[in-house]
Amino acid sequence: MNDKEIVRNIKSWDWSLFFNTVDKLGSQFNQASWRMMKGEVICTALEICSNEKAKYVDEVGYDLVVGEIKIEVKTEKKIIKNNFATKSIQLKNTRGEIQQFEKSFDYLLIANTSPRYISALTDWDRVFDHHVLTGDQIQCRLEKDDLILLTEKEGISIEQTDISKKESLKNYMKDGIKGWIREINNKG
Repeated sequence: MNDKEIVRNIKSWDWSLFFNTVDKLGSQFNQASWRMMKGEVICTALEICSNEKAKYVDEVGYDLVVGEIKIEVKTEKKIIKNNFATKSIQLKNTRGEIQQFEKSFDYLLIANTSPRYISALTDWDRVFDHHVLTGDQIQCRLEKDDLILLTEKEGISIEQTDISKKESLKNYMKDGIKGWIREINNKG
């Protein structure tokens, strides 16, 4: 797949469903012990929104594959600012190791998880050109010209609704864990 095909493919994803999912997820998984699950939900939503053209693989250095194309996903409340540049994006936490930044993905997909709901894509070369080593992290900050918007610049409009306790994914998962443990107890 060439650059134009990959961009066309990702632009065709159901961004409305993705941003509705992100909105409904809200802050449910913001606590430290749940944060990994937030990434799981977001990347699974991208897989479903892509009509499963993208596969969520959760590999070191990338999250999705579209054919042979590796895509790293970074989301944050306002990762894409009003001027369409990005905040500083943490690409890697080196945890005191020697800092190396080797190619692990072909594209970086970024998306806001709060209004203005927009997403964008850039390639490895642009990320590499803008990466900086900061203490125990490798970060980059991208400019408007480095990004290809995947949604309209106005963003995706969604109906803002509060999620009830009954609709909470976190509560659903907690109930599932309790049921699973009870099932183990009943078989023992």
